[in-house]
Amino acid sequence: MCCSEIFWNSVLITASGLFLAMIGVLYKSKCKIIRCCGCIEIDRDVNLEEKIDEMELQHHEEQKM
Repeated sequence: MCCSEIFWNSVLITASGLFLAMIGVLYKSKCKIIRCCGCIEIDRDVNLEEKIDEMELQHHEEQKM
């Protein structure tokens, strides 16, 4: 029973990691419309996201000085 618990924990952690990696790739993508499997459609404001990323980068650079 112990081995099956370790196996399912490993599967869950791996699946969670893959899901988070996919979300990260989608966030960094500059596509305005994202469609997945024909049933999910996301319309994004890429310009606003770029401005937010630039502001965060400037904030981090100011903190380093």
